[in-house]
Amino acid sequence: MVFRADASYDLGTGHVMRCLSLAKGLQDRGHRCSFVCRGTPGNLIEKIKIGGIEVAEIGGQRNYGQLDPASDPIGGSDSWPQKNWQIDVWETSAVIEQEIDWMVVDHYALDARWERMVRPKCKRLMVIDDLNNRQHDCDLLLDQNWFGESTSNRYNDKVPATCTLLRGPVYALLGPEYSELRETMSARDGNVKNILVFLGGSDSTNETGKVIDAIRELRTQEELAVTVIIGQNHPCPQELYDRAKWCPSVILHNYVTSLATVMRDSDLMIGAGGATTWERMCLGLPSIVISVADNQDEANIALAKAGYITFLGKHECVTTEDITATLECALTNPVTLREQSKRMSKLTGGVGVDLVGGYLEKLI
Repeated sequence: MVFRADASYDLGTGHVMRCLSLAKGLQDRGHRCSFVCRGTPGNLIEKIKIGGIEVAEIGGQRNYGQLDPASDPIGGSDSWPQKNWQIDVWETSAVIEQEIDWMVVDHYALDARWERMVRPKCKRLMVIDDLNNRQHDCDLLLDQNWFGESTSNRYNDKVPATCTLLRGPVYALLGPEYSELRETMSARDGNVKNILVFLGGSDSTNETGKVIDAIRELRTQEELAVTVIIGQNHPCPQELYDRAKWCPSVILHNYVTSLATVMRDSDLMIGAGGATTWERMCLGLPSIVISVADNQDEANIALAKAGYITFLGKHECVTTEDITATLECALTNPVTLREQSKRMSKLTGGVGVDLVGGYLEKLI
């Protein structure tokens, strides 16, 4: 099975990370997996290789951000492959030596045109997507996000009639450690002593720094232990260390392989609205969420409306004062956090990799 996914400073790390979870699960089931990744600055090629999975690098160090973002309807960070999808499919096909059982594509800039052209290289094609904004030519489509009542209707008009649709966070692609910890955890009581901060693998606008400043303004910060995880593609980690000097409750850590154990040991998290959403849900970790990309807004709004998260909005609209005020409210409302934890843990049990893997095997 071959995965086509990219990471970069602009794209973030979520696409590759969720594919990596699925690939590792499939390898545990006896399947051989490999990746095709563009060598953009901030790629995760070495991380994939460390996990024992082969990677074919395409395109060298070409940067997505070299084209005008306004010319790309999907988003500026995906401009190069969106404008040059034919080159991308040629480069991808060139590194696949023989017909494979499955091609798995997780890329906002690729659509049915690309998928039709890569078909000769694979028996079946799977798409991982959550934008619901373009046509796909695939045999299986996974949208692991939750959008309220509309979740079950998404992609009905975007895929062939024969396509199997897997929709909702029951299929969220998490590492096995999440479901394992979930089974042994005690129910959360809503009292907050330990706060986790992680704003994604890239955090290009440095929301982490904004959160550290907000925690410094808390009246009770000395009573808290705050763990801040620095994303591996963070643009200015030294600035975070400089800010943390003035906030004794904050302990900084460089990027970790998995957030599972630190999530288990935390009482509240301040995070982005991407892939870690479902890790938090699985472990019932109450969350204050900041949207760091436009494609996160719709799902976060739906989750907040249903009471699963506290959503502050788009990052450019969130101030330090907003974060401080929301934290103050959370710290004095343990009943609310306790109920939120119970509610959110029902959305996913963390076994999506096994469920999706079963479908892939069934459809070969």
